[in-house]
Amino acid sequence: MKALIFDKAPLSGEYEEKYFGKSTSTLWVKFETDSYEKWVGAFGNGGYGITKVISHDDLVFVVAKGSVYLVNRNNKELIFVEDKWDFIESAIATKNPNFFIYSNCFGYKIIKNGVVIKMERPEYVDGILFTEQEGNFAVGWIDQIHQDRFYEKMYLDLNTFKLTIDESIRMDWKNLVNTNNTK
Repeated sequence: MKALIFDKAPLSGEYEEKYFGKSTSTLWVKFETDSYEKWVGAFGNGGYGITKVISHDDLVFVVAKGSVYLVNRNNKELIFVEDKWDFIESAIATKNPNFFIYSNCFGYKIIKNGVVIKMERPEYVDGILFTEQEGNFAVGWIDQIHQDRFYEKMYLDLNTFKLTIDESIRMDWKNLVNTNNTK
């Protein structure tokens, strides 16, 4: 266990606590360092979106209903925060290259070493959902604002950042509701 979401706030004093972000609504995450020290982080929730934690080596990517945080679980330092990009719909980590990618209904951002290296807002888009990495591609689904409300398969090249859409592979948006919370 490198990071785990708590269902409710831990008992006061049970773990060392660190606070990230300001909100009346808080997401509690339990961390474990490489030396097996356990501590908790309290993360301010954003307006709306998914709740998810993704661990990759020392880094933990925390998505708290629209707010995004990148924390080093060993030194307990906040590396990155994004609290002005509501309605986060998906988040994944990639390996080789090591990126964290997150999206909302109109675009996506790619983080490397705590810095946004790419932000894209494709035209005529009403939903972007990254689900996994396949080779050198971040893969998912995109809604290009069709009247029929189908999502199409998309591939983001992790080396060139070119986004390719395969309109021959389609899925009804109702079937995508829980797709991104399976990993």
